[in-house]
Amino acid sequence: MTETDDFPYHHDPAIRKLQREMRNTLSALDDLAAAVTALQTEQAAVDTAVTDLVSEVTALQAAVTSGDTVAIEAAVTSITAVTTALTTAASADPGVAPVIP
Repeated sequence: MTETDDFPYHHDPAIRKLQREMRNTLSALDDLAAAVTALQTEQAAVDTAVTDLVSEVTALQAAVTSGDTVAIEAAVTSITAVTTALTTAASADPGVAPVIP
């Protein structure tokens, strides 16, 4: 980016300084917007994994109630897979502690 890309060149050093500061601010806003988008993507992955986990626990409860050992084993396997997905989604953001299965 040159001095004339987004602001007209000005001979006054104070104006040029303001132009640089504006460019820096706009750049920081772009970085912030990208970070927010990344966080929203990670949150969506966590939300999906939590929803899946709730569904699998419900299936496990139904299997236990009916005494269906094959369904219990399948539900436990699914819960393990969902927990792994949740751990992966949560640990993608360094600010979030991973879930321990």
